[in-house]
Amino acid sequence: QLRHDPFIMITQQLSDLRSGPELMPPKTKRSQRVIGIPIDTALILIFQRCYQQKEKARIGGPYNRDQLVFCDSKGLPLHPRAFTRQFQKALKNSGIRKIRFHDLRHTVATMLLEDGKAINTVQEILGHYNAAFTAAQYGHVTSRMQQEATETLGQVLRKARSSAEL
Repeated sequence: QLRHDPFIMITQQLSDLRSGPELMPPKTKRSQRVIGIPIDTALILIFQRCYQQKEKARIGGPYNRDQLVFCDSKGLPLHPRAFTRQFQKALKNSGIRKIRFHDLRHTVATMLLEDGKAINTVQEILGHYNAAFTAAQYGHVTSRMQQEATETLGQVLRKARSSAEL
């Protein structure tokens, strides 16, 4: 099926093994997937790829053979600790409080759920094996969701009451 919207393909992950970082297939078959992404994110990734092409031309020879989004100055996998340091530095420079990179995944799941997206849609995006796991990990009820549910219930009860009064 031909896709016209921006997307990324998850085909590998960098694992931090005792012997050092190693590119491997994702943990599960379900983790290998295609994920739609917002156009703004696609543009940032295109910019990143253009930057890497300039680096490749400057350095010459093999550079980023594995088509990584993030790599070191030689085009090799960026060590997870180095990535964490760069991420924390970027947060600090942007005036954003310190969070773990993985917290972004939690934030995305929570925002999608708050926006009313189905749990199985969020499950697919996160690559979980079933929706029950997604619900257990990310399906906590936020105060905003509680407020909206309460307002919806109030509207339903008002409609029912006004229908009964007719």
